[in-house]
Amino acid sequence: MIRLIIGIIIVIAIIILFFRFLGQPRFNYSIYQENFQEQEQQNQQKSLYDRLGGIFAIAAVVDYFSDAVVNNPVAGKFSKNPVLRDWHTNQLARLPGLKFMRTLWLASLAGGPYKYTPTVSGKCPFSLENAHNKFRISPQEFDAVAEELSKALAHFKVPAKEKQEVLNAFAAHKSEVIQGYSMQTGAPTRPINC
Repeated sequence: MIRLIIGIIIVIAIIILFFRFLGQPRFNYSIYQENFQEQEQQNQQKSLYDRLGGIFAIAAVVDYFSDAVVNNPVAGKFSKNPVLRDWHTNQLARLPGLKFMRTLWLASLAGGPYKYTPTVSGKCPFSLENAHNKFRISPQEFDAVAEELSKALAHFKVPAKEKQEVLNAFAAHKSEVIQGYSMQTGAPTRPINC
């Protein structure tokens, strides 16, 4: 008799659980798809500054990049350009300040909460022509520096999209940086557009 009662209780419990399960909604994968799409939209709305990881991540890239430029054979202490060679051998005490300014420039340009104020103002808030004229930086030297920036971004495993955005922002200032060289050699210069 006790076995019969226990058996009936087990059967009733199974029936209750079965009907309760039937009343539950099925697992809805679309909720996860919607959450994923929402997360993607939020990522697309984040500034480049945020997607790069903020000021500390940007400072790490700039620090690594700046040290690499010093040793670059085209644009650093072994450059054929006497002004660049002199700066990278005799002016390195200024490198920490330059790293700071480069970090502020990139952080501000990337949409961060910092305001970049140039030590030598150019035509536009982010333009670099006046700060670089005296260096007479050639297009090849600029490209060598851009390559060091690309290597620094790769070293820190910056995602491809963000890496390209940084490199595009840097390349957008090439005509400003090489303006002194262009003026010295008589090469045509492009107007600076803010």
